[in-house]
Amino acid sequence: MSSRIAYRITRPIEEITQVAVDIARNKLHRRVPVKQRDEIGRLATAINRMAAGLRYQLETIRKNERRLTGVIETMESGLLMVDSEEKVTLANKAIHRFFNMKSPQLLNKPLPERAIFHDLHLLVKKCLDSGERVRDEIHLYFPEERIMEANLTPIYGEKGGMGVVAVLHDITAIRRLEKMRTEFVANVSHELKTPVTSLRGFAETLLDGAAEDPEMREEFLKIIQTESLRLERLISDLLDLSRIESRKMRLDLEEVNVGELIRRTGKTVEEQMRKRDLSFRVEVEEEFRVRVDKDRFSQILINLLSNAMAYTPAGGHVRLRAGKKEDHWWVQVEDTGIGIPEEDLPRIFERFYRVDKARSRESGGTGLGLAIVKHLVEAHEGKIHVESRVGKGTAITLSFPL
Repeated sequence: MSSRIAYRITRPIEEITQVAVDIARNKLHRRVPVKQRDEIGRLATAINRMAAGLRYQLETIRKNERRLTGVIETMESGLLMVDSEEKVTLANKAIHRFFNMKSPQLLNKPLPERAIFHDLHLLVKKCLDSGERVRDEIHLYFPEERIMEANLTPIYGEKGGMGVVAVLHDITAIRRLEKMRTEFVANVSHELKTPVTSLRGFAETLLDGAAEDPEMREEFLKIIQTESLRLERLISDLLDLSRIESRKMRLDLEEVNVGELIRRTGKTVEEQMRKRDLSFRVEVEEEFRVRVDKDRFSQILINLLSNAMAYTPAGGHVRLRAGKKEDHWWVQVEDTGIGIPEEDLPRIFERFYRVDKARSRESGGTGLGLAIVKHLVEAHEGKIHVESRVGKGTAITLSFPL
């Protein structure tokens, strides 16, 4: 009888002990069977409630941890955490991408002494020494050139040691845009200054007495008219480019016959081609219809043909072609002009960029034609491909989805 009584008391305690051991080993699904409502039963119930509470809290912690890890890993900005011994304790994917390193090469290791980490290493040391926030820009040249804005904040650990959290923002595009804006303002000022100076100079000459000479007066007035027309074209192109880039220009898309559009645009430049002693041909492989903005598409072709005329010597050939393939249609302007050096090809669609400045200005060009072409082609969801050889000629192909 004593043995059976002892067994009835010790057996539940052994079960509670085993469940407690399992809970300590993170087996939070284990529960104690509650058979009686005595003191041992109440203890078993308390153990079960504790296990359920621990399981819920652990799931909440894991969920928050997954959420936090997801946010950190998908950040476009780089996040780096360094302890008091300058060992890396956290580095997200952006950091690995910026510095072209894998996780095992960084985590739980001192900040590398490589040249690419030199500026960051100095900022971390400065933050640790001063115990204050540090903000600066660092320039990376490998694996690609980047300008990074680094924000470093000191943090204090559990044992009193101080670490650093560094957040790196890639501001390369912002700095590039700022540079482009500065260059644009300088170029606009230069381009506007040239005709304005000419207008002022010839006007002053006429006022000083040159108006009395009929031949000189006529010559100067013609120059003033030419420069004023050039100034008007420049302002008009600037306004067009501004509207296109600000997305305020809406395309009036309509279904048109490509052959008719190409031939009609070609006729507007035929007379200018003849005056320049250039051979001009329009070729359409087949008749088909597409959805485009007729006026804007004509503007694209006229700008390309104007460039072909400006850079093709007398006796040369200019050809305007169009055709269709399975999933896209294309238009090509080909000439036998002076060509474009290979190093200049990536920049020909920049505003005011000229391969041959003297020839472009003589033709009355503003330097904005190809920039306008690029934006209008992109507005039509098209792509531009340029092939050119110095002294042989240039072929610019526009392709658009059907």
